[in-house]
Amino acid sequence: MQIEELDLCKIDLESVCSMIPSKSLLLTANKRQANQIMKYLSEYLCFTKETKEVMQVVSLDDWMVRLFEYLSFSQIELPSFFLNKPSMRILWRNILKKDSISKNYSIESNSLSILALDAYEIINNWMIRFPKGFNSLECDRFIHWNRCYKKELNKLNAIDANGIYSIIIRSIEKNRIILPESIVLSGFTEYSPRINKLLKKILSKNTKLYLMSNEVSKSSSNRYLKCNNIIEEWRSAAIWMADSFIKNPSGRYAIVSAQIDKHAEIAYRTLGHILRYYRKEFSITFSISYEKSAIQVPIIHSAFLWLDILVCLSVDSKCNIKNLGETLLSSYSFMGNRLFEPFSILEIKLRDKIGTCIDIIEISELLKDCNLGIDFLTALSIWPKGDSLLMISRWIKIIRKSLFFICFSRYVFSDEAVNRALELFDSLLNEFNVFSGFFGNISADRVISLFKSFVEFNRFYQYENSHKNIEVLDLLEVGSRSWDAIWIIGFNDGVLPGLVYSNPFLPKDIAHKFPIPHSSREYEYDWSYSIYKSVNKCAKEFIVSYSSNENGVVMEPSPFIDDSYQELNIMDYRSLEEKVPMEYINDSKGPRLLPSESVINGANVLELQSRNPLWAFAKYRLGIKSLEPYYKDKNTLYKRGRFLHRVLELFWLDVRCYSKLIDLSDDAIESLLLKYIEDALSINLYFDQEFIRQLESERALKLLINWINIEKGRLPFLVNNVEDNISWKYKSLVFNMRLDRIDLFKDKAIIIDYKTGRNILNIDLDWDNRQRPINLQLALYHMAFSQINSVDVLSLVIVSLRANGILMSGISSEDFGLPGIRVCSDFDSKIRDLFSKVLMLADEYAEGVSTNFVVKEDDIKFCDITPFLRINFNK
Repeated sequence: MQIEELDLCKIDLESVCSMIPSKSLLLTANKRQANQIMKYLSEYLCFTKETKEVMQVVSLDDWMVRLFEYLSFSQIELPSFFLNKPSMRILWRNILKKDSISKNYSIESNSLSILALDAYEIINNWMIRFPKGFNSLECDRFIHWNRCYKKELNKLNAIDANGIYSIIIRSIEKNRIILPESIVLSGFTEYSPRINKLLKKILSKNTKLYLMSNEVSKSSSNRYLKCNNIIEEWRSAAIWMADSFIKNPSGRYAIVSAQIDKHAEIAYRTLGHILRYYRKEFSITFSISYEKSAIQVPIIHSAFLWLDILVCLSVDSKCNIKNLGETLLSSYSFMGNRLFEPFSILEIKLRDKIGTCIDIIEISELLKDCNLGIDFLTALSIWPKGDSLLMISRWIKIIRKSLFFICFSRYVFSDEAVNRALELFDSLLNEFNVFSGFFGNISADRVISLFKSFVEFNRFYQYENSHKNIEVLDLLEVGSRSWDAIWIIGFNDGVLPGLVYSNPFLPKDIAHKFPIPHSSREYEYDWSYSIYKSVNKCAKEFIVSYSSNENGVVMEPSPFIDDSYQELNIMDYRSLEEKVPMEYINDSKGPRLLPSESVINGANVLELQSRNPLWAFAKYRLGIKSLEPYYKDKNTLYKRGRFLHRVLELFWLDVRCYSKLIDLSDDAIESLLLKYIEDALSINLYFDQEFIRQLESERALKLLINWINIEKGRLPFLVNNVEDNISWKYKSLVFNMRLDRIDLFKDKAIIIDYKTGRNILNIDLDWDNRQRPINLQLALYHMAFSQINSVDVLSLVIVSLRANGILMSGISSEDFGLPGIRVCSDFDSKIRDLFSKVLMLADEYAEGVSTNFVVKEDDIKFCDITPFLRINFNK
């Protein structure tokens, strides 16, 4: 039934404020509308400078619950607990889960419970009855679940909204409830048969019903704007609203979206950015009212992180290091920024820990110097040890008391949203107690998992009580008052009207007999149009915008945009940049190195200078680096590399020359390698777990035997140095390096570098075809070697030692028998050209060149400070 069919008397905001508060009541369709109307009533009284009591404003569902609580104090025997919608969803989900186990079929109980609960509410709201003899698999299954649900309600001695409506309607009929003299309805776009029945009973008791009206006279025709995407819509709306406010600062302006809960972050970012351009002349404020899952509220999210830690420690006496670090960093949401720095330091210390877990003793030692340490141990002592099974009512007391010590004690919350979040969390704990009889004795991790789901199903309404110049609202909220201008974002077909979907538990031929929104295109159109008309009537200026594209999908405008609409012309967003002179800092060059300022570092300095000069400057001049990862013992690639280097070092210190190598049998080589593998493992604990040591030993033996056999095919050589420390000096730069191996062949040097990673040198791509060469380690080895030795260098070789194959790459002036090495007649010329490029990079670094650019995207593939470089923004 549409709202016009009730033929109610319409009343405006001024008349509402003139009603006697004790004898009047204002009912809204939902809580969000109730919050908004209370805010508008307060603003109106402030504007009129009146001091008087404000009438009670409440949503219809909340009023029903209050009346039920009133009846519970009478002589009537009523259920003890009330199940709200999240509680009903938990109950339905577990009923479906139990049924699937007993009937031995597989279902996704979470999504299916949403459909089943939706069908349950529609059936009760629209008073649908299945005809006798009707038979379908889905309906039969739903009817069975519905019976199970009612049985569980009786066991719990609980009642849901459907039961409350029935009791209240009967109680009104029997005069058990004292009704106010006047009730004002606001925000209702339709009445289901159940609500219609309730209102008829209220009217029969001589209570006057009014409809709050916010209709205003139009100052211009409706207008529309076609945009390329949703971002452009928000930008255009922000610009137009800001300009409208400047023309009329006393006006009321609203940007509306039917998907504001989804677009809240976009709205915050866009309005904040756009309105900043007007700050020099005007201070334009805005607020955004939206809902999100309660689990996403920072302080509630932090509380659950702490609960997970407490459960792990109480059961296993240890917890995951990474989870503890995340928990510490989340604590700023309730401890404030003053403790963010010390907690960040604690989190960094956790990254230095070896292993994946940390025990209670280590945590106590870590927290002893901060004021959380004693509170944490006190909270932990409240939890029972081991796999204890308790009723939910017992667990709730433990949860509440432990969180008081860790999160909610001794901290003053000045933020209104934080206080509301804490009140919500506390009320959810109380509501969760209703499941104590349903689930019986359960474990700690089970109760936390259930409670987390319960909190996730609840919504947290983010809003501001104070007046703002521009308000961003949901489509169903905005009709609660009159406006100078309304701009609706996302006015596309599929949003207004919305998409049609069918519930598998409601047969189409039955559902189509009722004007249920979303059940058919016709009903959805009528329902959406009634909302659209009510919003349109309360604005002097009415603008809609729609996107022609969303994530690559072509979008159509809403069919409600008719011939009465005119196209809107709006200032280009980019012209706003002229309003404020933009200050910027040229960071393409930093201070040069002073002659007295020596830089002692490794070859990686010039590697980064070549790949991205700002990367090198940030890392080695500013000292910027990413945080160390957790679980350092998982860095097996680095450990494996050092391990293999050590084994090869010991082997060649023994064998030395080619003639001794070819005299060794396969068994002798294997015996030597086994010996040096064992020596390497005994001297350096590269792998601290025995089974890992065994696996790495077997892998290394197989890999190195293959490599030694390749070396047997070379021309005669002598190993001159292994793991030799060497330095390259240039101006004030000193690069200390460790040269893996130097062989002598015909009185010339062969420089060999071992690698265990995936990258292998490509002479053409990395050196010859680039003005800024990369993979410079071999080149710097050559330059450093030549500074202190008169021996000519014959070849530069890099060897990739990997289990899936040994690869060799490099450049040489003549063939010395190692496959994969390019022999170049112009070897000396190529090396001189490479050296000049390296010196150019060294001069750049010394001069402080820090330009932010890359030659190829892969050059910064492994960059650890990519956010600092802003490469994505530059694109």
